[in-house]
Amino acid sequence: MARLSVSTSAILGFALMIGPALTSGDTLYKDKTAIDRGNGRVVGGTVYWSSCSGGGERTYKKPPYWVDKGGDCGGPGASVQVRWHGTLVRFNKDASTLDVRKGDIERRIYYDSSTVWTKGTKAVEMSEIKEGSDVICQGKTDEKGEFHATRIDLRR
Repeated sequence: MARLSVSTSAILGFALMIGPALTSGDTLYKDKTAIDRGNGRVVGGTVYWSSCSGGGERTYKKPPYWVDKGGDCGGPGASVQVRWHGTLVRFNKDASTLDVRKGDIERRIYYDSSTVWTKGTKAVEMSEIKEGSDVICQGKTDEKGEFHATRIDLRR
């Protein structure tokens, strides 16, 4: 019994420790991939979505989009792992930002010296990524809903 009690305590402690990170802000998913943090509501087969980063309300069709309800955009531990795949439309090296368009939605991506730049499994120089490139950005959103890239992958 003691072994089960210790395991249960460890699991409960872990859940309490990560709970705030999982419950701060709603998360918008496409299939199994988290793509944004904000506030969402579902009416019929439509997801109405307001991103923490702004840009007004957008609509998505269910499936493949769905919302994991978790609260509002703020608070400690509000970061969530996100992914954004699209075409690089602007590269501002002075501000360390990329603007990436997916369909008619444009998203600002912030990068820094810790961002890893890749092409598939190989590391590349940031200079190889140009406007018009197909990129996948992976990273986290901060308390303001801004996307900070941990990895930017050049697809073609």
